[in-house]
Amino acid sequence: MEAGAIQELNRKLADEMQRLKTRRRRNRRLALAATALSVTAIVLLARFVVGAKVVSSDCMYPSIQPGDLVVYSKLDLAADRGDIVVFSRQGGDTVKRVIGVAGDEIRIDVASGEVCRNGQPLEEPYVTLRGETGESQAAKVPAGCLLAMGDNRPAPADGRMVEMVFQAQLRGKVILVLHREGY
Repeated sequence: MEAGAIQELNRKLADEMQRLKTRRRRNRRLALAATALSVTAIVLLARFVVGAKVVSSDCMYPSIQPGDLVVYSKLDLAADRGDIVVFSRQGGDTVKRVIGVAGDEIRIDVASGEVCRNGQPLEEPYVTLRGETGESQAAKVPAGCLLAMGDNRPAPADGRMVEMVFQAQLRGKVILVLHREGY
């Protein structure tokens, strides 16, 4: 091979190596930008769009069990009757089902465990265990509030407790339940 041909090959090889280095730098910058964008999107989603909570009590059994992860929408704060919601209260966030909205009259009969809304018994196929629910109660839900109750009515405290939830306490509506292994 001639010296000129060897020099030409060396020059082409050096040019190709330079192009590869430039591509690697560009790919690193693109990967870094994609990672930063992904992290930003996840943070924004978690802050403003969705939240998650691991349920620690059995108040929503059998619908939701201890150890299950609930994902809730922070955008949908217009909870309606029957929706499962997450709300804040002293001691942390709680998951319960909405049994009444503003203007509803709710009556809970201790003997039968029956819940009536506006004089009509609720159809609650998700409540598998009934029994004493504590004291008989009646309430009219005021404006800006919801009435929430757990599905596990015989539960010692949490399932029986009827909670008046102010709209400001509402964190979101449950959109997904990820059941813990073994259930």
